[in-house]
Order: sequence, then C-alpha cells, then structure tokens
Amino acid sequence: MTMVTDFERVPGFFVELYRDQFEMWAREFKVRGRRVAIVFNPPPGSTPVFDGEGRMVAAGCWLEAQVEITAGQPRVVIKPATDLDEEMIARHCAEMRRHVLQ
Repeated sequence: MTMVTDFERVPGFFVELYRDQFEMWAREFKVRGRRVAIVFNPPPGSTPVFDGEGRMVAAGCWLEAQVEITAGQPRVVIKPATDLDEEMIARHCAEMRRHVLQ
C-alpha cells in the first residue's frame, strides 16, 4: 500500500532543500514520531556562529505529521508545528532563494 504525503503551509522549495531530512524522518517515523525538528542548512558563504562552549549554533523549525486513513488510503499531512515555525520556514526560504541560480 502506498502512502501519500501532502505538505500544508510548507513551500515546495523548502521540501526540495530538505528532501533528505524528510526521507530520513519517513524511514524512522516509528522511532522519531510525528513531531520532528528540521535543522536549516546555513546560507552559502555565511560565517558559522558558535556558543560560549564552542558548539555551532544551528537554526531550524519543528514540523508535525498527521496520519489519516480515508477510504483505506493512508495519507500523511506535514505542516509547521506553530505559526512561528511557518514564519521561520518562510524567512529561511527567502534567504536561501537568494543563493539559488535562476
């Protein structure tokens, strides 16, 4: 049985940028659960930021998956966990689009 995945309030550009993380989440869904953090890649040419203990500071967002079964067809709907996560995704996409060749 094939599972359909739909994204709500998540731009396609973001899905393409983080396809590997989404695929890993799908493979590990039983272990990781329906809520996961996506760690943003730093924009090309940016300088990494480190905390006081020398660890790199990374930005990201939280996404949630809802599993629905309608007429025997499983469907997963992935969306930002909060409005702030949705805003962070939009800002990150705007920043990353500046670095993509058109």
